[in-house]
Order: sequence, then C-alpha cells, then structure tokens
Amino acid sequence: MNRDSVVYIGSSTNSSFGSGFVIDKDKNGVFILTCQHVLDEVVIPIINNIEADVIARGNYNIDMALLYLRGVQLKPFSLQRRDCDSLDVEVIGFSHFNKTLNQKKYIYATLYDKPIELSTKSGELSHNARKIEVKNGFDFEKGNSGSPVICKSSGNVIAMLSNKKGSNIGYAVDISNLKKIWTDMPSKLLLHSSTTYKLPIKKYFIYFILLIISIVIIRISYCNSEQEEFDSLYYEIDKLDALWEKSDSLDTKISVNAKTKIQNIEKFANRIVNNIDDKCLLLRFQIFKYEKVSYAYIIIADIQKYSNEKKILARKSITMGKKAIDLIKTVSKGTTTDKWIEDKNIKQHIDLIITEGYAMLVKEGENSLIAETTRRLKRIRTWYERPDQGNKLRHIEWFIKHHPYH
Repeated sequence: MNRDSVVYIGSSTNSSFGSGFVIDKDKNGVFILTCQHVLDEVVIPIINNIEADVIARGNYNIDMALLYLRGVQLKPFSLQRRDCDSLDVEVIGFSHFNKTLNQKKYIYATLYDKPIELSTKSGELSHNARKIEVKNGFDFEKGNSGSPVICKSSGNVIAMLSNKKGSNIGYAVDISNLKKIWTDMPSKLLLHSSTTYKLPIKKYFIYFILLIISIVIIRISYCNSEQEEFDSLYYEIDKLDALWEKSDSLDTKISVNAKTKIQNIEKFANRIVNNIDDKCLLLRFQIFKYEKVSYAYIIIADIQKYSNEKKILARKSITMGKKAIDLIKTVSKGTTTDKWIEDKNIKQHIDLIITEGYAMLVKEGENSLIAETTRRLKRIRTWYERPDQGNKLRHIEWFIKHHPYH
C-alpha cells in the first residue's frame, strides 16, 4: 500500500489544511486528488513546500479537485471503480497532533452497504457517495478531507473522504466520479474490479502461459471498453429520461424542442442492445442493462406520432423488460445482487415498464391484450399506488380509466 503517497496540503495564505493522494504521475511530477472545498479553503495549495498547480475543479457539485506537483516522484494509488469485495476500508489522512504538529492517521472503518445518490436542487442526479463509520478507537477529524478510502481486500482506492458528521460518520465521493471533473483522464486509471490475475509460471510452460496471459489481457481490455461504453450510454439515456420526465405529464404535451432531444434515446438504447456484450457485465449490470433499455424504448414509443411505430417500440420495451425479469430469476437468494434488487424495487419497476407497454398496445387498438394488462396491473397495483412511487405513467392511467380492474 502506497502510504507515503498520501500528502499534506497546506496553504501559503492561511492556516487551513487538508489531505490528498497521488493517483498518477509523469516524468516531471505527480497528479494529486483532493476535495474542492480543501482547495477553496487553502486558496494556494502548498505540498512539500512547493506550490501545486490546479488541473481540474469539481463540477455538478462534485467535491473533487485535481492538483499537479512538479519535481516530485511518488507511487500512485490504484483506483477501483467497482464495489469493494468487503465493507472493511482504511482511511489515511492528516489531522492536528497538537498546536504545532500534524499527524498522518490510519483510520479503520466500515462502509455502509448502500451507496447514496446525491441530486441537485432541480432533482437531477449528480453523483454517488458512500457513508462510512469508523471502528472503535478511531475518529474523523479536521484535515481528513481528501483522504483516500482504501478497500482492505484489494488495496485499491474506491472513494475519497469529503465531509463528516460528528467524529464517527464520514461521507466519501465515489472514485468513479473522477472522470466527470478530469475530462482527459487516462482511461487506464480506473480499474474495473479488485481481481488480480496470478498465473503459475514454470519454464517448460512459458509459451503456453504467455499465450494465456495475452488472451486474458485482451479480454480484460475488451471488457473494460465494453463497460465504459455502457456507462457512457446509460448516462446519456439518464439525462434524456430526466428531460422526458420533466417535460411530460398526464395533462400536457411535450415541447417540440424536448421531443427532438428525446428522440436520441432510441439511438443510445439500440447501441446498448447491439454493441454491449453481456459476458463483460456482472449479473447486476446485465439486469440493469435490460431494465434501462426497456424504459428507453417505452419513452421513445410515448412520443411517436404514428400508431404502428408506437406498437413496434412498445413490443421492444416489453421484450427487453422480460429479459431483465428472466435474469432476476437466476439470482441466488441472500447475495448482494439479490439485496440490491429488493432494496431498489428493481423487479417492481421492470414490471411497471412492461405493464405500461401492454397498456400502450391496448390503447393503440390491440384489445386482445386487455386481460393480460389487467392481470399485470393487479399484480403491481399496491406498489404503483404508493405515494412515494413517483410519477404516474400515461398509458397505465388511461387503462385504469377505460378498463377498471378494481
């Protein structure tokens, strides 16, 4: 573990300070990640008695900032975008020892199982954070902001401490948000899992082993590329989905400008279906893939002018939704994926999208599906009518009005 690569960030103008850690380097210096609010407080960041250059600042309310320190060579931490295999983490950062001295602290802590989804005041999803609780005998203190949160099982950084509540609860920015503030970040920096590939090597197997290693490296590189494209595509769909939900209501029509933008959802959804290899995705992300695409198709179907186009897209949505349900059936009970499905109401949400597709087909004249739509609606009625469930769906509401199922 690169403990020397956690650095003290002081100020040339005041007594403020914080922590940071090395995430990359070149022949002239190192790149250091810290919090945007640390940079705001120190004004001019000083590390090892050298003024650091500011490379990137947080946007979308992300508390991250990137610095560059010339003339220094330290080993970068490895960054891991996937969840840690366990909830045990270590936080390394600086705090006051007494009035004149500071100390580097090693804090053992536990992650809360569920990530926190942070949104802007307008309701737009900003980024994910993690809640952390220190173990007995440890605490969070002033100066710990910018500390790396290190997965104990892999030794990789999964998040950065941003703020605290009292002395025992901290909140950390997920490391995957780094690419949102550092637009030209090298893609190699974010690892996709904590897996380390170790192959036994004996000299009489050397060529065979080298061949296997080459295949593994090619496969990892291919799957990393697939995952990055998937992440990018669903992020684009999320933005257009938010625009659709903001523009849409049961009583108003979507503006022409919004409709033109929302049309792009079909392009992104088709690329996810046709380009993303399921074998490169964990089961959770396969389910998420088909749920996201199912919702995308129902959105684009909703704004089509002609009945035939609506029906084609509604059927696509239903097919994708059913694929997601089939994958859910393969999830073992008691696993983290099973808990994620239950906590996030994933199955109910997919059933809701499928039912919206059936209701749309009925509205477009396919009366043979009335019984199936009614059956599905009865199954999700209690969940659908909960006050916290969110916006009502246009075609389900139409179906309830014209084909009462109570």
